[in-house]
Amino acid sequence: RRQRMLAHGGAVTDRAGSALTPFMGLGCMAEYAVVNETALVKIGADVPLEKGALMSCGVVTGMGAAINCAKVRPGSSCCIFGCGGVGLNTVQGCRIAGATQ
Repeated sequence: RRQRMLAHGGAVTDRAGSALTPFMGLGCMAEYAVVNETALVKIGADVPLEKGALMSCGVVTGMGAAINCAKVRPGSSCCIFGCGGVGLNTVQGCRIAGATQ
């Protein structure tokens, strides 16, 4: 059975006490959250939070899709459907992984 623990060893539950399984040790929809330092990336004070949030989600998801899921290798040909925030970063991930098309 899959562990439902955070990096610090604490469990994640809802208000009723039912166990929840967080993605990547972090799962929340809140204005504020207490998270483990391993789930953080420091950004400059001049970066607007709205833009930082969009970039962090799109970059990690898009590049992760190309490198970790599709396992793009040098010389690969790739096709991405949709070039929004995630799609554009998938293109970037493919290129970084060595795709030629």
